[in-house]
Order: sequence, then structure tokens, then C-alpha cells
Amino acid sequence: MNCPFLSDLILADNLIKELHPFTFQKLTNLKVLDLSINKLHQMPQMNTLVNLEHLNLRQNNINVMENMSSLGKLKVLNLSFNRITKIEGISNLKLLEVLELGKNYISDTDAL
Repeated sequence: MNCPFLSDLILADNLIKELHPFTFQKLTNLKVLDLSINKLHQMPQMNTLVNLEHLNLRQNNINVMENMSSLGKLKVLNLSFNRITKIEGISNLKLLEVLELGKNYISDTDAL
């Protein structure tokens, strides 16, 4: 996708199972990404989404919180209704204001 000025991308309620590692490579101005209600088993590669502020991955089949190291501007992260067992990878999310993890399989909150 080559839309360098795109700020919001809503792909909710589809049948997306996986995303190519370079799907978001040219979307460096993206601020909102909604991939909720899909069939993803892992979090997408988001290393170029340095301006992302809102990430919605609600209601997928994600097991592990990963690929968030470059999301330093992220304010809202929704990973509710997935299969996550452990909270991890959020230590660098210094601007995070909302973290939604309801309806997962988390038993330990030490990472908070």
C-alpha cells in the first residue's frame, strides 16, 4: 500500500488471517490502525508505524504481545478478546493512556 499521507486505516470485521511484513512499510503517517474482528494469529510487523497513536487488535486469535518496539507514540492499545496469556512488550510505550486486555487468558500482571 503506497499512501504516505494516510492517517487512519480501518480494516475491522474482515477475514484477515495474516499480513505481509511490508504491508505498512510506506504508511509512516498512520495514526489509527483498526484490525479488530479478524482472524490474525500474531501481531503484524509495525516497525515503520512510528506515528501510530491508536491500535485496535480486539477480537482476533493473537497469542503473544509483540512487534511494538517502535510504537513510542501509542496512546491506546486494545488487545481484548484474544488468546494472550502474558503481558509483555509494553515497557517502551511511555505515552500509553489506555490498555485494554479484557477477555484473554492472563493470570499474571507483574509486567504492569
